[in-house]
Amino acid sequence: MTKNPATPRDKAGGEVWFVINNSDPTSIVLREQNGSGQTGTAVLSGTGNFTNVSLSLSAGALGSELVRIHEGQCLPADLGGVAYALTSFEVGSGSSVSNVEASIDSLATGGFAINSHQAGEPSVYTSCGNISAGGDSLSITLNELNGSGQNGFVTLSARGDQTEVVVSADAGISALAHIHQGGCNTLAGVAHGLSGTSGSISSTTIDATLASLINGSFAVNLHTDGNPGVYSSCGDIAVTGQSLTIALGELNGSGQSGWATLTAQGEQALVVVSATPGISDLAHIHDGNCQTLGGVAHGLSDTSGDSSSAVVDATLGSLIAGAFAINLHTDGNPGVYSSCGDIRKPLAVATLSASNDDTLYEILTDQRNNGAGQWLFAGKTRNGEVRRGLIAFDVASGIPAGSTIVGVSLTMTVSRTIAQATEIGLHRVESEWREGSVNAFGNEGSGAGADAQPGDPSWTHRSFDTAEWDTPGGDFAPSASATTNINGRTAHTWASTSRLVDDVQSWLNNPDGNYGWLVLGDESRNQTTNRFNTKENEDSESGPVLVVEYRPG
Repeated sequence: MTKNPATPRDKAGGEVWFVINNSDPTSIVLREQNGSGQTGTAVLSGTGNFTNVSLSLSAGALGSELVRIHEGQCLPADLGGVAYALTSFEVGSGSSVSNVEASIDSLATGGFAINSHQAGEPSVYTSCGNISAGGDSLSITLNELNGSGQNGFVTLSARGDQTEVVVSADAGISALAHIHQGGCNTLAGVAHGLSGTSGSISSTTIDATLASLINGSFAVNLHTDGNPGVYSSCGDIAVTGQSLTIALGELNGSGQSGWATLTAQGEQALVVVSATPGISDLAHIHDGNCQTLGGVAHGLSDTSGDSSSAVVDATLGSLIAGAFAINLHTDGNPGVYSSCGDIRKPLAVATLSASNDDTLYEILTDQRNNGAGQWLFAGKTRNGEVRRGLIAFDVASGIPAGSTIVGVSLTMTVSRTIAQATEIGLHRVESEWREGSVNAFGNEGSGAGADAQPGDPSWTHRSFDTAEWDTPGGDFAPSASATTNINGRTAHTWASTSRLVDDVQSWLNNPDGNYGWLVLGDESRNQTTNRFNTKENEDSESGPVLVVEYRPG
């Protein structure tokens, strides 16, 4: 089934989205379609339910605009519908970074491809590359040899009894390339020839399974152009390390954007930069961040071309833990910065189920509750009685102390409604309550709940029958932290807002003050009630879900 295209989370303009893995990023090659002359590469890195896609496309005769992750594979007969949208190319080529809400494992099934579309003629494809099945690809880094200045990486992807080998390395240094027996410190004879590497990227399919290469003792080795007896770079197959990909945002109207991937190499880090060419020259890792750049900490290679790489004498961990940024300088005017990206701790994602959910029933003559029920209610009944939901999440148990919250969204499922489209808000609760213990009969709404038991919340009491709300119907902030339009029986999401972020941050910092939200419907007229599934619902997958993006402390 085709998914709805997701909005790409392109963090250009100085804001950074990045990924840290237990392995190197996976690279795929995009090959030309319909005689476009356009090729490119895509680097995929993932964490949790998100995948970072760093894309670089060459200029072609047709020019590209839209870029998508499609279901299926690149043969035209096999490409299916659009699964996820990626950042578009306004000038037909260049570099981009997108973040899609899909885990890398869900994409690496052998059933997806990245495809670019001709500008103005989206039905004409200009380039395409298949995303390899998970477990069927391996990326390794290439390290400089003999002072060549050449670095890069190689992705090996299983193709049945064969393996596709994609080499991406600094151009103009090497020519011949091989898979050798042995390791980079003990290179032996040639096991498999690879395509020429005089350009920045090459691809070869060899007659060996990926498993045999990983389980054997092999290395990818590049030879100096014109002097093949001198090796220019090498990488052992099966070597992996942590990596970090950040976006570079435009500065000073330069028109430049791109990405940088930092890969751990023991006590050093490999830094590969891909940015809009012809704009910058000098590049450095600076102290500070893009808003307050300090002095140069590490020099990087010339960035006037499509890509560059350099090895710096610093561990990846120290760069992440410190305060550093990658900064590119305008060619010919180095005092003017052209693009920048902060090296910061990685975003993580926590998915939390509700810890407490309940309903307040407006019945002044009695005390009602439904804490153990399958549903909670918000709105006004046909008879003019108000229903208000209560919901809370144990933030402190799911997110490390000291983290910085950057995004919050809440999804709840409506399973019955008597309302037309109506707006429902989340209001921060200001007094302590706990989930009730009783389960109302029937559909739990019109039946007005069950008799409240000691400690249960009700319309007049936050803890029956010892502590009252300051105001009947609950104590809550007058302004909503977020609102969403509810229309029909389906899942609905309250998208992230600064107030939702502030709420969750405060609950993380002060767990004792976490009283959750009150779900407030339209109470200006009758017949606006919506019924939401709770964590106790018999459909266990349809309960409330809070998704929190955060940066660990």
